[in-house]
Amino acid sequence: MTTEFDYTFRVFNDEHLVITVTDGNGDNERKLTLNTDYTVTGVNSNKGGRVILKSALVNGNKLLIARDLPAKQNVSFRNQGRFYAEIHENAFDYLTMLIQRVLGNLSLFLKRPSMLSNYFDAKNYRVSNISQPKSDNDAVNFGLMKSAIKDKDIRSLRVNDIDMPPFPDIAIRKNKQMGLDANGKPTLLDPSATGALGYVLVDSFEKGFEITARYQALHYEKDGGYYRWDGQLPKPVSPNSTPDSTGGINVGAWMRIVLDSYTKQEINTALNKKFDKNKVVQTTGNSTTDVISQNACTNSFAKKDSQEPFSAGRVNINRNNNYASLVLTKSDGQHLVLETSPNDAYFVYRDASGKNRGVIDIPSDKNGTLAIQEDNYTRVSHGHIKF
Repeated sequence: MTTEFDYTFRVFNDEHLVITVTDGNGDNERKLTLNTDYTVTGVNSNKGGRVILKSALVNGNKLLIARDLPAKQNVSFRNQGRFYAEIHENAFDYLTMLIQRVLGNLSLFLKRPSMLSNYFDAKNYRVSNISQPKSDNDAVNFGLMKSAIKDKDIRSLRVNDIDMPPFPDIAIRKNKQMGLDANGKPTLLDPSATGALGYVLVDSFEKGFEITARYQALHYEKDGGYYRWDGQLPKPVSPNSTPDSTGGINVGAWMRIVLDSYTKQEINTALNKKFDKNKVVQTTGNSTTDVISQNACTNSFAKKDSQEPFSAGRVNINRNNNYASLVLTKSDGQHLVLETSPNDAYFVYRDASGKNRGVIDIPSDKNGTLAIQEDNYTRVSHGHIKF
């Protein structure tokens, strides 16, 4: 590979040449040192000379040979002094070289295309070493821009295959759920229309309300129940109304619902209101205010810890004439059975062989509630059963 490169312009001194090497992309450059990295021939020749490198260029690198003179006056002219044409010629040449250097540098500046232009043209070159911005109109470096985009991106809903449009303003999206439509794009879902969160409890028949969604439940304060409208929507309900006066209770009209989940706190609050903790007894209960204690349950259910969840693998509901039973069966064959008849009701805990291991009798003239535990008391599903 060659180490000699021609230059075709005059220099007065070998120090007036500046040699710069850069990589193929022009991203990294360095200036070479005279007599260390290169030597120069043809000084003071109008035809120029050669730059001789001590080592060849790396493949793909580029070399720039430029003239850079100090801006100073080297010649002094005295009044009535002798005229030496060569001295004057060199002085004018030196001034011309300075002008050429200035014009050459001007071509490298970031500038407007014309006096009328309101922008700077970088001519498809990068602008590097931009400082941190201080105002909204300052130029921003790429590192700061990436950081700002990352901070917003990690808090955004994003996928790899499509652009995700923004959600509407707060007035439209409040009390809604995020979902995806048939095209996989985000959309807002109304819980009262989808039922994803269960029933949405609204006002009452007594206060009046307009039902606009299928999963809105209207309270009837007189009987304490909640009703959903099964007919055409919207359904206006005037104040001081009843289910019967506004369409009746039937398929296609009002249908009473059972709220199928409560939190542990809600259940505890309801139990505290209904039962007197001072009347908890060690029996199966003799009145509607008696509560079967944990110890009584432990003894009655063959020493089974009442805090241990009964995980049923199968649930069967049987009914025959006046007899009914709810059977929860574990994977090992053990059963927990609620059996009812016209004159009797009781809980039975049976082992896998069918042998009764514990029985709790329930007075036949009492009403009660069966609660089935889910998720370690976090939520419970329940239904009302008459004992």
